[in-house]
Amino acid sequence: LSTKNFDHEKFKWTTDLNFSLNRNKVTDLGSTTQSLDFAGIYERDAAVRVVTGMPLGSFYGYVFTGVNPATGAAQYADTNGNGVTGSADPGDRTFIGSAQPKFIYGMTNNLTYGNWNLNIFFQGVQGSQLFNATRIDLEGMFDSKNQSTAVLDRWTTPGQITNIPKALRSSSENSLTSSRFVEDASYLRLKTATLSYSFGQSVLEKLRMSKITLFATGYNLLTFTKYSGLDPEVNVSSANGPNMGVDFGTYPQSRSILFGVNVGF
Repeated sequence: LSTKNFDHEKFKWTTDLNFSLNRNKVTDLGSTTQSLDFAGIYERDAAVRVVTGMPLGSFYGYVFTGVNPATGAAQYADTNGNGVTGSADPGDRTFIGSAQPKFIYGMTNNLTYGNWNLNIFFQGVQGSQLFNATRIDLEGMFDSKNQSTAVLDRWTTPGQITNIPKALRSSSENSLTSSRFVEDASYLRLKTATLSYSFGQSVLEKLRMSKITLFATGYNLLTFTKYSGLDPEVNVSSANGPNMGVDFGTYPQSRSILFGVNVGF
C-alpha cells in the first residue's frame, strides 16, 4: 500500500506499507520416520521437533510450572496424566511454542525538502517466539561456565519464592529444555534511515558533473522488543531451516552508520 501524504513544490512525503502472512505445516516425513529432532543442547533434549501436521520451527520440551518453594527444584507439568511428579518424566514433553510469526509488517517513509531527503524504514514481526538456549548455559548452574546475574535470584532457602531453581552441580534437571526458555520475540525495528543532500544544478554545472549526493545511512538504530536476549532477529542456523527460532550464543546484528557520496559525470 502506497500513500502520497504531501506533494508540494518544496516538500514531498510518501509512505509505503507492507503486510504479509506465512502459514506452513509438514505434510510427510516418509513411512519410516515419526519425527525429526533438531537444535540439540548439551546434556538436554533437542529444542525443535518436526512432525507431520505441525509447522517448521515448533519447539518441543517440558512445560515449566515454576520452582518448588520447599526444595528449590524446577517443576514440570504432568501433561500425559500418568501421575509422575517431582522429577522430569520424558513422557511429559510436548510442543511448547513456535518460531513462526503471526504476521510481518513494514513501513517506509520518504520525505523530501528542497535538496534534502530522508528515508526511514521500520520492520516489524509479531507473534514469533525464540528458544533462548543461551539462557540455559547462563542460568543452568550445571557446570563451571560463568553465569549471568539472573542466578543471584536462585532458590537458596526453604520457602523462598523465585523463578530460578537451585544450583545442581553436574545435573541438568533444573534447566531442561522447557517453556521456561521460550520467549516472545516480537519486535519493531528501525532497520534503516538515510539522510542525503543533493547539490543543485548551479553547483553541478560549475563542476561539470551530473550528480553529487552526500548521504549517511544508519542500520538497526532502534529496536523495541520484550525479548531478553541481545537480538530478536537471530537464528543459530538458517532462518529457513528446520531448527529456526533458536538463539544459542548467536552474534547479534550490529548497529552501524555508513557515510558516502554518489557522483555522476
